[in-house]
Amino acid sequence: MDYFEKNRYPIIGGIVGALIAVCIFTIGFWKMILVLFLIGLGIYIGLFLKQLSSRGTSYSSLQSQ
Repeated sequence: MDYFEKNRYPIIGGIVGALIAVCIFTIGFWKMILVLFLIGLGIYIGLFLKQLSSRGTSYSSLQSQ
């Protein structure tokens, strides 16, 4: 456990890199780029809606305007 605590970020980076490599080899490069783009778009929309809710503006009130 001490080894993991000292080298946490390189280990996590290696695991993430391996997962990305497996995804690229299984679904292809451009499909993987599309998946990453859609994940980023989903994160952006989620953060936007979170910001709206923190202002007190609801999504339904935006639709009625």
